[in-house]
Amino acid sequence: MSYSTGSATDRDDLLVKLMNFAVLNGWTVNRHDSEGAGVRVNLQKTGNTGTLFANLRSMSNEDPVPSSSVILGLPVTTGVVLSMSDSYDAAKSVTNQPGAPVSSQDAGNYYGTRIATISGSVPIYWMFGFANPEMIACVIQLPSGEFQHLLFGEILKTDLFTGGAFMYGSCGMADPYPGSGYRRLPFEFSVAHNAQGVGTSWLRANLDGRNGWWTEDTDYLLRGGSSTNVYPAGWLAGANFPDDCLIQNSVNAFNNLTCLIPVHLYARLTSGLFQPVGYLPHLRTCKATNFVPGETYSLGSDNWKVFPSKTQADGYGIAYRYAP
Repeated sequence: MSYSTGSATDRDDLLVKLMNFAVLNGWTVNRHDSEGAGVRVNLQKTGNTGTLFANLRSMSNEDPVPSSSVILGLPVTTGVVLSMSDSYDAAKSVTNQPGAPVSSQDAGNYYGTRIATISGSVPIYWMFGFANPEMIACVIQLPSGEFQHLLFGEILKTDLFTGGAFMYGSCGMADPYPGSGYRRLPFEFSVAHNAQGVGTSWLRANLDGRNGWWTEDTDYLLRGGSSTNVYPAGWLAGANFPDDCLIQNSVNAFNNLTCLIPVHLYARLTSGLFQPVGYLPHLRTCKATNFVPGETYSLGSDNWKVFPSKTQADGYGIAYRYAP
């Protein structure tokens, strides 16, 4: 793996530094220039699951999905938007690349994920680069003390299907941030959002007769059929996920340790049954209340850097494997 930390003068500078970090990890730049009120970057790399295409754009009070007001009236973004796709087309926008997530109800609405409310400097960021499977992760801390996460790459598949690319950001595109658009953890299902399908996590999969992007919510924003949901291990629609019990009941009163919980993913099939599809080997979820953000902690032979998913008070955290 590779690792970098530093500061950024603004969201444009952050995106350029993220691009340079990705290049050091073997990603190719298809495009890098100014667009609108920000910077546009299109990246690609061949991974275990095929060629990955990550499309990013920094924005200042801009609508990442211009036609979205037709359905949801999506809020504007001041931050960095991420969308993944099946290929690259220089003539198309960042969120409108070939094979990007698109609304099943309005073919003009393309989606992805984002980090938001970056109106000034970023005092500190942490970037992680992984291979086998590929993943780039960017964690930022804003002047307010709030943390946000942006990830793209591929899962480690445990089933035979075409696809495997994934992306996650602290905020989806269909709700305001801060507010109801925030998700604590990758692939965290939200009952409140289930009616609109405003996912922050996306998995590309040709599975169960549906070829498209699967998310933690309903198919409202998805290509490829109905009920294309993917959940963390044991998650059931309308209920808290079982991992939440482990997170909420950490730290262990007997040994002062906390659980680092793997993110295993299950797809909900048309039959209503759940099928394991893979997991994210380079990260864990945990309770972060008693951790110092960004510090390195050892568990057995593995080292991890732990960060709040949003704030220390929220308790939820994401740990990244650290072995530079």
